[in-house]
Amino acid sequence: MSISRTTSMLSKPKGNEPIPLATFAYLQARNKLRIFNLIRNEFKRSGLSQAQLAARMGKGTDRVSRMLGAPGNWTLDTVSDLLFAICGAVPDYSLKHPLDDATRNDRAPHWLEQTEKLNFNKQSDQSAKTSSTEGKNWKISEPA
Repeated sequence: MSISRTTSMLSKPKGNEPIPLATFAYLQARNKLRIFNLIRNEFKRSGLSQAQLAARMGKGTDRVSRMLGAPGNWTLDTVSDLLFAICGAVPDYSLKHPLDDATRNDRAPHWLEQTEKLNFNKQSDQSAKTSSTEGKNWKISEPA
């Protein structure tokens, strides 16, 4: 049984055919969430307080609190300012063409396969033995 989508919500733009507004809304929401999560993760990793970040940026704590509270419609300048003030990083831009990738035919979620492998590797009572489970060979090794 395949768990991959048989059709994609997205389709490659063709000629003068209009792109549905829902497609633009999806891409915009996804991009906002991705950059928000990137900035939130860097902020958490930095160990800074919101007051310290506000002082670095020359903004009020209330403004920084709002920015870090939920995804917003940030400008590229805001994203750049936040990243640099948090950790001295600058954005790195590249393009990805996911609609050109081959169609997936997953039999199980990617995260589940990784979890199964991790669970097998965590067994400490066996050292570098091979066992067979449902026709798959797993190498069981002791953690380093």
